Amino acid sequence: MRLPRLLEPRNVLLFSVVAEGATGALAVLAPGLVAQLLFGAEVSGAGVAYGRLLGMTLIALAIACWPGAALPLRPAVRAMLTYNTLAALYLAYLAILQPAGILIWPAAAEHALVTLLLISAREV
Repeated sequence: MRLPRLLEPRNVLLFSVVAEGATGALAVLAPGLVAQLLFGAEVSGAGVAYGRLLGMTLIALAIACWPGAALPLRPAVRAMLTYNTLAALYLAYLAILQPAGILIWPAAAEHALVTLLLISAREV
């Protein structure tokens, strides 16, 4: 059975890369906003620096996993699968454990969906 073009591994990976790159850029530019939307908390001092560092890490992950034509797809899919699985579990854990920001459940659901799509793509 052939997957619809939209659900092919390269397209799912591209969606995840763009989402993480955009989140990373937002975390670099406005770490307080990201913290407020996801965790319902203010950040200051070292938290701002750490948020920006996280944003840079997400940008680097997005660049490393960009699905180029000549690059093997499998390592990038594994990396994004690992990240999305862990992110979904941790965000859901945080949302259950304590009150959080308005985007924590949508973010957990998006990561869970990407995890399922990457698994179903059978490129792992």
